[in-house]
Amino acid sequence: MPGIQSRFLIQAKRIKAHKNYTEAIGQNLGIEGTFSNRMPLENVQPILKAVMNGGRVNLQWKKSTYDAIIIEKDTGSGFVFLDKDLRPNFVDTTPLPSGSESAVWRYRAMYMFKDEKVGSWSDVVTITVGD
Repeated sequence: MPGIQSRFLIQAKRIKAHKNYTEAIGQNLGIEGTFSNRMPLENVQPILKAVMNGGRVNLQWKKSTYDAIIIEKDTGSGFVFLDKDLRPNFVDTTPLPSGSESAVWRYRAMYMFKDEKVGSWSDVVTITVGD
């Protein structure tokens, strides 16, 4: 039936806004999300893709049902904290090597849920930057 999903979401929103609504009612109706519906925390792992865009490294990732990712970067001296990203995609604003130099930058990320790291680090992605 065309439009059934949008009608269902509108109805669920209306039910949740009712003054007598409780989370238990929502769970019984199947309209209340629970953390247990997610992949077990120890199994989650973001998938990163690094591409150059406009002279910057762009890390593409999917948010899934988690709050954010923590990103670490290795420019040759080991991984260090780079940033926390709440919305895909992330742009690394670090200046590129100057002149005719090039460098290999490596990135990894881990999901966050309720300000805690969850799961395991992503596979490391590598990109050559500079000339």
